Amino acid sequence: MLRVGLFLLLAASPGLAPAATLPPEYLQAVEFPYYLYPRAQWERELVWMKTIGVRTVEFSVPWNWHQLGPGDFDFTGLTSPRRDLVGFIHILRKLELRGWVRPMPPVAGWVRHAFRFGAREGPPAV
Repeated sequence: MLRVGLFLLLAASPGLAPAATLPPEYLQAVEFPYYLYPRAQWERELVWMKTIGVRTVEFSVPWNWHQLGPGDFDFTGLTSPRRDLVGFIHILRKLELRGWVRPMPPVAGWVRHAFRFGAREGPPAV
């Protein structure tokens, strides 16, 4: 009798009820290169994207933009507001937008190509 009662209790719980079949979702993502926009405009641009129906924001993380030197990274905007990757993700969460992160290899020719400040070395040979 106890087993039957437990079975009925478990069967009635919403966690074990059969899930409703949801229609397939079409994923529309828009790329937003946060590091090219002033920090003060990020939220305005993301609100506009959400207003026109975008729910997923794709963004890349250029490592040589965030790497100030060997082992020295800035993801909080300490050296430049455009490096505030943590703040960007907080804005995405605040607006209930999904993020699609795409790590980037170092971009040849960019300033601070993962070298020390003032280094005159060129990008590594590929």
